[in-house]
Amino acid sequence: MLPITQLPNQSLRWTPRPGRTYVLLAESGPDDEVGRLFFSGKSGSLAKGATAHGEWTFKREGFLHPRITVRHTGSDDNCAALVLSDGGNGRLNFASGDEFSFSTGGWMQSHWSFLRGCTEVMRFSRDGSSCDVEILNAGVGPEKLSVMVLLGWYAPLLAAEEAAVIASTVVFATT
Repeated sequence: MLPITQLPNQSLRWTPRPGRTYVLLAESGPDDEVGRLFFSGKSGSLAKGATAHGEWTFKREGFLHPRITVRHTGSDDNCAALVLSDGGNGRLNFASGDEFSFSTGGWMQSHWSFLRGCTEVMRFSRDGSSCDVEILNAGVGPEKLSVMVLLGWYAPLLAAEEAAVIASTVVFATT
């Protein structure tokens, strides 16, 4: 995998693969893989993500007050957590004390970003089952950038799956 720190000002794209797997590719070429995210099994929220800077697991917890926990693969301790609000916005807190805002916007929440204070660090733009990623402030360390690029795709994927389940449940219940 290409290190995320070697791709300043380069667009990245999340692309689906079979089996609830997604690959993050650099614009420089179709074989320039930067990251990978895959879900365990056909359903559920547990996923594993990897970049050249590490591997992490992601899991949604809670119902009324949802949050997504991030752990280094093989660890039982959270290294970060994204706490979400009703509107989909949230706050990403790293165990180190670093904090970032997760802000959604656009029709059907097709755009979202991570911010540190007022500075946009990373921007996402969804296009169907794919997503473009722009790293706007590479001053953040490579491990944190990696977590954000993985989590920034994981969260909306999971939200879309949950919305589909709720919609099918409502349709089933009304027929």
